[in-house]
Amino acid sequence: MGRLSIGRIFRGKVSKNLVVTIAHTEGTKENFKISKIFGYEAMNSIEVQEALAGDIVAIAGAENINMLETFCKEEPNRQDRFKISGREDLHLSVLVEMLRHEGFELQVSRPEVIYKF
Repeated sequence: MGRLSIGRIFRGKVSKNLVVTIAHTEGTKENFKISKIFGYEAMNSIEVQEALAGDIVAIAGAENINMLETFCKEEPNRQDRFKISGREDLHLSVLVEMLRHEGFELQVSRPEVIYKF
């Protein structure tokens, strides 16, 4: 079975035999196939076929994983995108100017309002 990687699923779902990518702390990436997923029920771990966002699981299959490294599913065409949240236009414009000043090339889309229910 190898090493078990324990963590929380933040978005989407994972399933057995899914190919995911490890984002190593030194900046490299490595693909691997999930061989087993263990969920938790009280103090016991049980093998499950898939797990959803919010679940805490142990994943088997990654031989070369270390602390603080992340699993992710590669999304084609969206590898270099990320969302920034701020309080107002000024807050976001200061961040954008700081990034440009440090040499980053970026493109900004129209702001979206975040609703809390």
